[in-house]
Amino acid sequence: MLMIIAKKHLIVGLSIKSSVIRWVFKMELKKIFRIIFREFPIYYLARICSLLPNNILTCIIRGRLVAPFFCTHGRNFQLAEGSVINHPEGLVVKDNVYIAHRVYINASEGIIINNNVTIGPNCILVTSNHEVSESGVNNEGKKGEIIIGDGTWIGGNVTITPGVRIGAHSKIGACSVVTRDIPDNVMAAGTPAVVKKIINL
Repeated sequence: MLMIIAKKHLIVGLSIKSSVIRWVFKMELKKIFRIIFREFPIYYLARICSLLPNNILTCIIRGRLVAPFFCTHGRNFQLAEGSVINHPEGLVVKDNVYIAHRVYINASEGIIINNNVTIGPNCILVTSNHEVSESGVNNEGKKGEIIIGDGTWIGGNVTITPGVRIGAHSKIGACSVVTRDIPDNVMAAGTPAVVKKIINL
């Protein structure tokens, strides 16, 4: 009787172990696929394009070369020199979007940049955050999708944190840190960013 129970436990244990191994293998394959077929091409295209001068024409060329690696993209996407895009498969870029130089984007949880959005230089858009615990720093912090509404202008050196939604036709002042949702048609600034005035269109 004990032998039968032990055998059952062994079979269940092996079954769980094999399913865990399969799951880890599947996740690792996805990660390897993403790195090889999305992140590597973007990195090397960016390196090649960095040899070109930074003007409207080269921004259009960069945009056209890089956009096919995004989740979806619209027309007339422009990307300036020196930007870094991690998890491009989570990035949705719509029509007439301009991303200035040295912008860092981590779209692991999804980022939607709607029509006619301008993102200034040296901005940071992150959809996942770190957390400090007794064992050290880990990746278990706040996570969430970022959405930027139509016609919004993000000033230079702005940081947008996970889970934030910025409304349409709004402006975010330079050097702001956006930690909460911003409504439509407002000017917001500060650390953390707060509404400073209503924009009358």
